[in-house]
Amino acid sequence: METFANQVSLILKGQANVALFGPRDTGKTTFINQLALELARTETTRRRSTS
Repeated sequence: METFANQVSLILKGQANVALFGPRDTGKTTFINQLALELARTETTRRRSTS
């Protein structure tokens, strides 16, 4: 799931929209939480490299 979160974060950074659909209990919220961590990690890395 981490690799998929990384791919989606790259899409979002390109300012494209992403929709997440699925039945109950398939991990949508878990994925969104993983995506938030991925975005925070890459933003922290980006800020450190520009300082």
